[in-house]
Formats: sequence, C-alpha cells, structure tokens
Amino acid sequence: MLTLDRPPLLTGTAGPRPPGRTAVAAVLGLLAAVLAVAFPFLPVEQDTLQLRWPTAENGTAPVTAPLVAIRPERLTAELPCTTLAGLGTGTAFSTTPADAPGGAAVGLAVTVDAGTVSVIGDGEVLAATPVPTTPGCALSISTDAAATTVVLGGQTLVDSTDDLRPEVVGVYSDLSDAQGAGASVVITVDNRYDSTPTPLKVAVGVLAVLALLGALAVLHGLDARHGRRLPRRARAGRRRRTDPVRDTVVIGTLVVWLAFGAVTADDGYILTMVRAASDTGYVGNYYRWFDVPEAPFGWFYELYAPWARVSDSVLWLRLPSLIMGVLSWLLLSRGLLPRLGRQVRQSRAAGWAAATVFLCFWLPFLSGLRPEPVVVLGALVAYVALERALVVRRLVPVAIGLVAAAFAVGATPTGLLAVAPFVAAARPLLGMFRERAAVDGWAAVLAPILGAGLIVLVAVFGDQTVATVLEATRVRTGIGPNVPWYNEIARYVDLFAPNQDGALARRFPVLLLVLCIGVCAVVILRRGAIPGAALGPSRRLIAVTLLGFLVLLLTPTKWTHHFGAFAAIGGGVGALAALATSAPVLRSGRNRTVFLAAVLGVAAIAFTGPNAWMYVSNWGVPWFDRPPVIGGIEIYQVLLLAAVGCLAVAGVGNLRGGRERVQPPGLALRLGAGPLVVVCGALVALQVGSMGKAMLEQRGSYSVGGDVLATGGAGCGLADRVLVDTDAGVLPASDPRPGDEPPVTDGFAVGGVPPDGGSTGGTEETYAQPSGIAPVVGSFRPDGGPATFRSGWFALPPDGGGTPLAVSVAGRTSGGTSVAVEFGRSTALGTEVLTTVDVSDERTGEPGWRDLRTPVVDGADVVRVIAEDRAVGPGGWLAVTPPRVPEQATLTEVLGDSPVLVDWPVPFANPCVRPFAVVDGVAEVPTHRLLADEQLRPLGDIWSAAAAGGPLAWVELIGDQEPVPSYLAGEPDRDWGELRRIDLYEPGAGSPERITGTQTRWGWYSPGPQGEPPAGTAGASR
Repeated sequence: MLTLDRPPLLTGTAGPRPPGRTAVAAVLGLLAAVLAVAFPFLPVEQDTLQLRWPTAENGTAPVTAPLVAIRPERLTAELPCTTLAGLGTGTAFSTTPADAPGGAAVGLAVTVDAGTVSVIGDGEVLAATPVPTTPGCALSISTDAAATTVVLGGQTLVDSTDDLRPEVVGVYSDLSDAQGAGASVVITVDNRYDSTPTPLKVAVGVLAVLALLGALAVLHGLDARHGRRLPRRARAGRRRRTDPVRDTVVIGTLVVWLAFGAVTADDGYILTMVRAASDTGYVGNYYRWFDVPEAPFGWFYELYAPWARVSDSVLWLRLPSLIMGVLSWLLLSRGLLPRLGRQVRQSRAAGWAAATVFLCFWLPFLSGLRPEPVVVLGALVAYVALERALVVRRLVPVAIGLVAAAFAVGATPTGLLAVAPFVAAARPLLGMFRERAAVDGWAAVLAPILGAGLIVLVAVFGDQTVATVLEATRVRTGIGPNVPWYNEIARYVDLFAPNQDGALARRFPVLLLVLCIGVCAVVILRRGAIPGAALGPSRRLIAVTLLGFLVLLLTPTKWTHHFGAFAAIGGGVGALAALATSAPVLRSGRNRTVFLAAVLGVAAIAFTGPNAWMYVSNWGVPWFDRPPVIGGIEIYQVLLLAAVGCLAVAGVGNLRGGRERVQPPGLALRLGAGPLVVVCGALVALQVGSMGKAMLEQRGSYSVGGDVLATGGAGCGLADRVLVDTDAGVLPASDPRPGDEPPVTDGFAVGGVPPDGGSTGGTEETYAQPSGIAPVVGSFRPDGGPATFRSGWFALPPDGGGTPLAVSVAGRTSGGTSVAVEFGRSTALGTEVLTTVDVSDERTGEPGWRDLRTPVVDGADVVRVIAEDRAVGPGGWLAVTPPRVPEQATLTEVLGDSPVLVDWPVPFANPCVRPFAVVDGVAEVPTHRLLADEQLRPLGDIWSAAAAGGPLAWVELIGDQEPVPSYLAGEPDRDWGELRRIDLYEPGAGSPERITGTQTRWGWYSPGPQGEPPAGTAGASR
C-alpha cells in the first residue's frame, strides 16, 4: 500500500478568523520584509586613510605602502617648479621603485632631465615640457576614477576622462629634503569595504529580526487553530526508530576523519581569509580580486572569523564541519528517511544504504572549511521542514525551511540547491496556501513567509552596502573565473581528470548518485511509484536531486567540490534506490544481478582515477598518482570483469526464463541494499585506511594525522618539520694528499648554465647562481657533447655537522645525466673512498636549482662531487655547486612572527605562519613567501597573479624573491614546498604619514569603480 501525503492526523481547532491576529501576522511579516529590503541601503561608518609624503620624520626618504586595491581612490601631487629645477636630473617621485621590473609600465612617475619635466603614467609619457621659471608655479597632478589632470604653471597639460590611476606600492624619490620643500603627494586609499554598521542600521536589523520572530509566533498560533498534529503514538514511534549501531558508525567515522582526514581544496585559502579579517575589517578575498569581500556570500565566513581566532588547532578549525556533519546525519536519519515511507522507516538496510552514501560524499568533499556543509544542512532543513508542513498543514515549518534555504544561498552560490525543495513542492505548497488564505487571508499567509525569505539580507549586508556588494560582484565577475552555464561540462571534465579533482573518492559518490536516480526513475516510470515508498516525498526527493544538478549550471565556477552539497540528499536517494531494487520490478535474482553489475561498473569507472588528495594529505597515500593496483593488477579491471560477469549471469537467467522465487519484502530490501552498502562501505574504508597508511609511511616526517597525534593538533604543523638552511655552509677544500686523484672538469665549465628559459627557451626556469654558493660548474654548451666532472675533496665538519650534506643542482639528473657524492677518509697514503652515494632525483626536462641531500657517512671526513653528462639532444645538461653542510633551524623558528605571503594551499598545514596583515587597505610588507609543492606551486602564481588582482601585483614590485634552501625532516628528497626571501628593492624605505578617519556612507554611495588589474592573463586554475 502506498503511503501518501495524508498520514493519520489529528485536526486542530478550527473556528472563525481570530480578530486582529491575522492582521498582526501580516503587519509584522511585512515590516520584517520591508526592513530587510531597506537594510542594504542604510548607512555604514567607513574607515578612511590618506597617505602623505614627504613625512615629518624622514622627509623625502622613500616610503613603502602597498595598496591591496592596487590603485588609489584618488592621488594628488604638488611639486613646485623650484623643486623640479633644483633636481637637475632624476625622479621627483614615483609610485614604484626604480629597480622594479615593469614598474614604469604601471606606476606614475615625474622625472626631470636637462630641464624638461616628464609625467609618465599608464606606460606612456603623458606630458613632457620644459620646467617654467615663473615664480610660484607648480606642477599639479590629480587622478581618480573619473578624470586625470596635469597642470603646470597654470597650463593644462593633460585633461583626460580615462581612468589613468597608477599602481601604488609607495613613494620613491631622488629629491633631498631641501629640494623637496613644498612638495606634496597625497594618496587616498580605496578602503570602501572596511566599514561597520551605524547605530541606525543595527537598530533596523534588530527590529527586522524581532518583527519576523513576532510574525512567526502569531503564525504559530494560527497554525494551532487550523493545522494538524501528529498522533502521540506516531511521535513516540519515530523516537524509537533509531539504530544506535548505525549512528555510532557514522558519527565515529566523522570524528576519526576530524583528526586524521585529508585537507580539502580551499582549507588554506579560507583560513587565511578569516584570519586576516581581524585586521582588514571584513572577510576579503585575500588572494585575488583586490581583496574585495565575499559578500553577498560571506555571512558564514564572518562567523568563522572569530572562531578561527580562538585557536589554530586542526581539531578546532574542523569542529564546525563535524558539528554540521553530525546534525546532517541526525536530521537525515530521523527527519528525511522516515518521511520516505514505512518500508524505509522500518528497514535497517535502507538506513545503512543512506549512511554509507552519506559518508562517501562527506569524507572527500566536506570535512574542511568550505561552506558546502552549510548547503547540505540548509537543503536538508528545507526539505524536512517542507515535508512536515505538508503533513501537518502548518505554515511555520515553511518559514523555517525558507530561512534555512535563504541562508544556504547566502553562504555560497551552490546554496541554490536548498531552494530546490520549494520548486519540487510548489504544487502542494500552493494548495496549502490557498486553504489557509481562505481562512486567514493572503496577507497573513504570505507576509510572514516573505519576511522569512528576506531576513537573510540582514546577515548578508551586515557591514556592507548595496553599492560595495555590487562593486565586489563586478570585480569578481570581470576578472573571473565566471564560467557560463553552457560550459558546465567543464566540471565533469575535471571530475574525470587524473588529479585531486578527479580522484576516485570524488568520482564514485557522484556517479553512484546518478545511478541511483536512474534506478528510481525506471521503477517510477514502470510502476508509477516505488512500492513501499511514500509517493509524494519520494518524487519530490528525486526532483530536488535533479534540480540540484541544474542549479550547478548557474554557479560561476565549476569546481568538483561543489558536488559535496548532495551529501544528505544523496543519502536519501540511496535509501530509495535500495528500496527500488527490492521492489517487484527488481526483486528477482536476475534484476538484482543487473543492479549489482551497475554498481560494480560505477566503481570500476571511479577506480580508473588515482587515490589522490590535496597537498600534504597526498604524502604517503597508496596510489596517489595512479589507479589502485594490487599484485600488478589494476582494481578497476577486476571490478569491470566482475560487472561483465554479473551481466552474463543475468543474461543467462533471462534466456533460461522460468518463474523466479520471490523473496520476502524484508529480505528483498536487504538484498537490494547490499551492493550499495558493501561497495560504499569499502570505499569509506579505503579512504580511512589510506590516511592511516599515510600516517605510518610518514613516521619521522609529516602527516596531518601524525601531527594531530603528536601535538593534539595544537602544534605548528609542517613548519615544525621543515628545516631551513640559515647559512650557506659551503665546505672548505681539503688539503691535497699524496696519491689523491686530481679533479676532472672534462666538458664542465664555471658558469656553464643556459640562459633563462633553458636550452630551448621553452621553460619558465631561471638558472642564476644560487645566492652565497660559488662556484657553479655546468656542462651546458650550445653544441652539446658528453661531459664528466669530479671535484676535489672537501673537508667535512668533525662531527659530520649534524645535518645532511647538500649539493645544489640544476638541470635533469636522469636520461644520461647523474649526480653522486663520494665520502672518503683521510689516511697517510691518501684518501680512502668509503662509499659512493647517487643523489640523482630522476627529474626530467630542464628543472631549475634545487638541493639534493644525503646523510653524512659515519667515519668520513672528506667528500667530493661527481657529475656525468652522457645525454644527447636539447636539455641534456647539468650544473652543480660545491657540497655544503649548513646550519639549520625549523621553518617555525626562521619565520617567527614575521609577516609572510603564504600561498593559498599552504596555511592550513602551517597554522603558526603569520600571513601579512592588511590594515585600512594597505598591506604589511612581507619578509618571505611560502609556496606549496611542485604540483600546486604554479597555481599559487596563477591564482594570485597581478592580472587577477592578487597580491603578486605589488609583491613583485617591491622586491625580488630569492629561494632559501630547505627540506622536510625525515624525507629530504620530498618536495614539501618552497621558502623564498623577499629582498626589497628599497630596503631602507620607511612608512608614509597615515591620516585615518571615518565617513558615514549611505548604501548607494560609491567613489567610482575600482581600477582594472594590470595587463595579463587572470588564470582560473586553483
């Protein structure tokens, strides 16, 4: 028998419309809606900042103050003609250092040469004219978004309506203090997003929330008169229908994953965003888009910011995800599954199917800091609340579901999935509205619902205005990525890529969900319903899932981690699929075998991908770089053969015909759920086991789980395990002894490296000599040819130095080229060779400088380097340096509390490294840059590039980045990442005078558009 939308209910006490109560509900609901709509237009207090040069303390000395908006809101300059004439030849002022590569193309400079003053901006000479001798004359420059003017001695040289605002990283000048008398440069920083709500805005927001609560309270009273309630025995029965074993397994797995699970794609990105908010004044896109705020999708991050300030512990940072995971499971198992019908309600098999599918989604997608768990919970609350509303015919659950859906949308564009239940239930929902409107009137019905849907605006525009949010959206859309809906295929291309985005743990739940939808659709189309399932709720759940895939079309980015939003809904669909495969249409052994073949086929497709995880979570994991293999046999082939075998068995059964024995419903449901539970459970076990194996493999080195075990998650993570060379440590040459072989330099020469770009010009590497290490000998010659190098002996420290021996190498060490070190012991007859250690790293292509390390052999007191180049063709060259045994300290000790540019994949693994602060729109000057490993390192450059409005726009203008030798303790051969020291072009530059203030800005105020990013390609890879 089908379970419809009308279970046994008790009817409330109906009567005539309560006088005044419906009017109160309508007025309060409408008031909440109006105040919420008005909220974005109300005023805020914006923090303002002006930078002024020369300074009272240091006069015309250079100052550095990088603007994260890159261009100022307004810049004015006043230079007396006497100042220009007295300079003779030089730079009166420039907004970029003289040595900055490309600085002249993006900055503003006023130069004087042989009596001619030139104003250079936007990469061209805007004006050039002789310096007047008229008394009292001055050069005046003014530039903002609307216009740029240059006036000299009353004569207008430039009057343009183009946006010619320069990039500003400071003010640099050749003027002496005496020459600079009367000169002035004033920079108004574009700090429009750093604001706080005024008392008026706070009062309106509080009043809107109170009005909505009042409207819902009155609506609850009306519901009690006209709605229904569940029988007491039905409520008690639902409380009894729990499975403590299943709950323990699900929650226990989530808790284990909290401590030992993999990092997710944007953990480092989001951690830096929320940590920076305490200085910035808002949660901004720290790594891109001029650090504009996340609004209108930022309320979740605003809550996360104070949470992250409590502790940097991995366990603490992941706790919100765990809490939302537990709540989602409890609501799924106690709210969604019972609504799907008696068979699902009473079946442990269906519950286990839901549990394992839920975990398959949660572990790879949702254990980190991204907002998809909010979407999972919001969509689940919306679905369960709507289903309850349709049963009890009450409006308050509809309002609660709408609030949840609105806040899910306000967390991330993927949150539109939470709106899908309203679309799927539109017809019965409209019918219920008509019933209540006939009694209470349309105003009392719709006004509170409208207020519930709009109240999220109070959170979205808490400290922003409609103008700032529109500008932030314009910037993000213009720079991108902003992928149109018709390119949704890009998401699925990534899902099948051989990397973290297309890892088997991500592929499987998505493909399985598609299979489950297909199975349910086949049964419904053939039978009209899934026997044993509630018709309305099951149809709506499938519709919600299908609408979810359509919602993804509308998201501006096409990352695969958005699929995590299906976790709870997917669990419900998994339970339905388990029931569908036990229904009469699939109850026969033949049909169950076909379903088993389909599940195995999905698993086979998933297992063609690698068992890859993000950054440090990839270290020590089995099959991180290839499809899983056991005993030389790829698992996907076994699964595929098993699927084909099942299809063959089903085919034989179909040819034999005959009547098959029909299983009892309970057994049939267990058999139907079996493939889902077993395969999903195996995949969950593989994921947890992979992290466990990584912990074992990385003993003595670093893994997330191992660090949590060792420190309780309260240590400094990877930074405590990375050792940094604090000096060059180049070994001195050993005194020659009788009988020692002479050095060999056949084909190697000092400085024998190719120009930047490599021998073919096709690389992005530079091959300049490593800082503080000399000499460099290399085998690069335009005409090529074999080469051999054997250095003389170098003396080792008496105790071996206590650190590994290092040799810096450029070029490949494979395909005919190799590097080795020979350890020796000095004797009266000469040097005895103890052992030869090949330190080649098998790198291909023309890689740049890196360090190859090996422990010092016991008993050795001298060492020498041996290099062989037998390669032919382009790229076949090799360069080495003398051996080193440097002094070392941990990365934590080296960086201390210094400000660092921490590339977005890195912060979560290095929680003690402090990102540079941004105060009033001006960035703190970082001392170092910390990058990820070789696989993710290019993405840091791409995502934060100048053309993307990222911090590299100004970092590359203030200094040169010099790699600092380092390695991972316990794994010197692993590419853990890279530390670079930022050597400033103006190391003695100070700070400009800062004039701070506040301005009251109404919601529609805008100082004009932010400037465009520098020319280039704003890469969309991350």
